[in-house]
Amino acid sequence: MYGRGAELAKTLDWVHKVLLNRAYLDGTRYYKHPECFLYSITRLLNSCGDADLHALLKPLLRERIQELIGSEGDAVQLAMRITVCDSVGLR
Repeated sequence: MYGRGAELAKTLDWVHKVLLNRAYLDGTRYYKHPECFLYSITRLLNSCGDADLHALLKPLLRERIQELIGSEGDAVQLAMRITVCDSVGLR
């Protein structure tokens, strides 16, 4: 957002690895449900026009949210799931 994306390489690598390895499925310290983590990635992508970042995360985000379609969840989880699906073009 402030032109300091180059300073976030290690954090971006961590986010990518968590998404790749599904380490978020049982929740994390900061994200109680898988949808919280995926929703946060959606917000990141929606606020950033970096084509490389989109190319790295969006296809994987699409795969991961598809894996959660049809699973149980409370109203907030379902709302986040719908928002993520919409952001990656899933109906």
